[in-house]
Amino acid sequence: MTIFIFLNTHLKLMSLKQQKDFSKNYEKSSDFIEKMLSMF
Repeated sequence: MTIFIFLNTHLKLMSLKQQKDFSKNYEKSSDFIEKMLSMF
């Protein structure tokens, strides 16, 4: 039972981290696209 709770928490934390990483990458790429567009 405790192992299950541990795994559940771990998975939640992992998915949160992935979402955070994803939004960071998304911000970077959108900044990059804006820079490219402003060059034209």
